[in-house]
Amino acid sequence: MTEDHNRLGIRTNKLLKALMAKAMKEALRNQQIKIYSEFITIGDSKKFDSKAMLKEIKTQLVNYSRIVQHGKNPHKGVIEIYGGKDGYGYDDHVIALQLLAIMIPTFRTSSKYEHLQ
Repeated sequence: MTEDHNRLGIRTNKLLKALMAKAMKEALRNQQIKIYSEFITIGDSKKFDSKAMLKEIKTQLVNYSRIVQHGKNPHKGVIEIYGGKDGYGYDDHVIALQLLAIMIPTFRTSSKYEHLQ
């Protein structure tokens, strides 16, 4: 998690994606994430009403995976890639859910963000 140019932000690099995926998996395992059948959607309501959005989120969750690739140099180990874009469409909603899974506990417990709470 970084702060660039005096703006709060998150750089989703390989390490953070791995941490987010683990946090999301744990949150799902512990039933800490709830998805309701009716919720607010923003944007083109014809394309993404609440049912279409739920379907899209479920599709992205199913397609999101950890891919292990062996590098050219056998001494450097493997490369882990987290995502769901390759051949499946998008993974933006899964990334957003993962950011929430890792950021909400951080936001609630870190003194760094007390002034924002």
